[in-house]
Amino acid sequence: MNRREMMAALPAAALVPAAALSGEILPPITETPVMALYRKWESIFAVQNGAEGERLTEAEHGRLDRQRWALEDAIFETPPQNAADVLAKVAARSNLGDHPLPDMKESPAFWQDLRDAILT
Repeated sequence: MNRREMMAALPAAALVPAAALSGEILPPITETPVMALYRKWESIFAVQNGAEGERLTEAEHGRLDRQRWALEDAIFETPPQNAADVLAKVAARSNLGDHPLPDMKESPAFWQDLRDAILT
């Protein structure tokens, strides 16, 4: 193959990685129970902390708080299947860094999950 043929083939070669990353060739990522809960939590968090949150009444904000807190509890109680699940637990329980995580005495299972995720 000469240089001219290589240059002509280059645009087609550039499309292969894009197709592979589009999900059409690669299998879809399996949604874990923790991540399904986290996505719900994240959507409520986004509403409350975005422009839409500024328009919420106090009652609406309180209702969303209660829903988010219930999701946080469910996330924290659901066994993780991978390291991303453990990170989702940290993000939700800490409210993306606004609140401290429970200590080892309060939640030994969480800290064991964290250690397990690091070691696997």
